[in-house]
Parts: sequence; C-alpha cells; structure tokens
Amino acid sequence: MQVGDKISTPRFLTVTIEKVLTREEAALLGFTEPTHYRGEYDILGRQVGPNLMEFAAVKKDKHTGRIQAQYTSVWDDGAAVITTPCEISVMTREIINIQCVDVHGVNICTGESVTVAGEQFEVGTEEEYNAGKYKIWRY
Repeated sequence: MQVGDKISTPRFLTVTIEKVLTREEAALLGFTEPTHYRGEYDILGRQVGPNLMEFAAVKKDKHTGRIQAQYTSVWDDGAAVITTPCEISVMTREIINIQCVDVHGVNICTGESVTVAGEQFEVGTEEEYNAGKYKIWRY
C-alpha cells in the first residue's frame, strides 16, 4: 500500500491514503478513527476540519513503543541548526536516544522540534507538556 492509493472501506466508502505509518506514528499524529477495513493494513482516519478527514495505512505488525524521528535544535537564534535522529516513547511522549553531535561556537539553544512522518512538533519541558502546551517533551 502506498500514498495516493484509493481504498474501499466499510465505514467511509472510498478513501485516499495520505500517509503510510507505523502504529506508533499513527497514534502520535492523531490517526485513531477506525474504518473497519480488513486487510494487511489498518486504515485509520483523523479529522482535519469540519466534515473533512484524511486517512493513513498502518501496517499490522508488532508494536515497538518507539517512534523514529528527527530532532532539530536551533542555536543562537538560527546561527546554527542541527538535525539528528532520535526516538520518541509512545507511552510518555518523551524524546529519547537523541544522536549527539559536537558543535562548537554556539551558546544558547533557542528552539527545539521533532519531525515525525513529515510533520513537525515543537518541543517543551516535561512541565510544559503536562500543562498541555506541547505534544512532545525532552528532559
């Protein structure tokens, strides 16, 4: 299954696949609405506007509890932007296993984000996450 495929589902009739995701990515990105499609993939939807949904194909496989992502840090108001691989815990929404790089000549981290399946999320502290300000946090 791939992006652009048109799939006939019992609940929503024919839908167009916008993303092909892991189970963990689908949960993080809000694809939770079942279509009752029976096949090698689950087809899940998410609401993106009034009476408007988009759909993702989710391979039926073993859950890992982790999402592969890209972590981006912005230094000194954009003087340096560094992107490295990381993982996100599905249970806690915490960024874990950020690949470290040596950077010289920068002082203050002025922004952080993660990119999952092409969608970017700003990163906050655990307290900001618990207050509902961010979907992802880093210790």
